[in-house]
Amino acid sequence: MGGRTESTGSPYGYESGGWTGQERYGRSSMMGRGAMSGPHAGRGPRGYQRSDERIREDVCERMCECGELDASEIEVRVSNAEVTLLGAVRDRQDKRLAEDLTDQVSGVREVHNQIRVAQPGADAGQGQEQGQQQQQRYRIA
Repeated sequence: MGGRTESTGSPYGYESGGWTGQERYGRSSMMGRGAMSGPHAGRGPRGYQRSDERIREDVCERMCECGELDASEIEVRVSNAEVTLLGAVRDRQDKRLAEDLTDQVSGVREVHNQIRVAQPGADAGQGQEQGQQQQQRYRIA
């Protein structure tokens, strides 16, 4: 039989199609990027480091996808996997949210949050009502 086992047709004794890991972790290999979990998730080959441009792209995408953050005045710079956030946001919660979103991106070593909180506008009539809404609107998944 040339080294093949009769039950599976493989010289290694397993079914053709291979093992995808879904039996072990209950996930399909078709679930997309980042869908796999397990004890070694996020651990790449020795010496692997995500490029600064890729990290910047992921940070910007996260900020764009977050409906709670107006990132239109935020600038993102990346050097040696250290991210610097510059610009202005309307309140401290937005500043913290931008930092938290950045810190969750794979490959980020350090976040330097240099975002300024904009001074209150001339329209102070919204103050108390807006403050109450802001206390409830932030949650990071």
